[in-house]
Amino acid sequence: MNEKLMFKDWVKFEGRNGYFNSIGLKLTITPEDARYDSIGVLNIYPITSKKEVGRCLIEIPIEEIDNLIKILKKNYLWKYIIYLEAGVN
Repeated sequence: MNEKLMFKDWVKFEGRNGYFNSIGLKLTITPEDARYDSIGVLNIYPITSKKEVGRCLIEIPIEEIDNLIKILKKNYLWKYIIYLEAGVN
């Protein structure tokens, strides 16, 4: 997988050298056989306002993605986002 999620508005991310503008996320998967600890991971990188991949990384084990989605879905903010996407004003 090599996907991009582009945002409608800029947000911030914090890297080693401070705060930067982000316009989206790059999502990749590292397969189980490519890692020393034999687990597959979802890699999440910020995309900077210069359309470059930022030097920041979040790794989520593939086996935990369903749990992450469950947490996001039960969160009020997630429900609000779904509400807005439905076009209800």
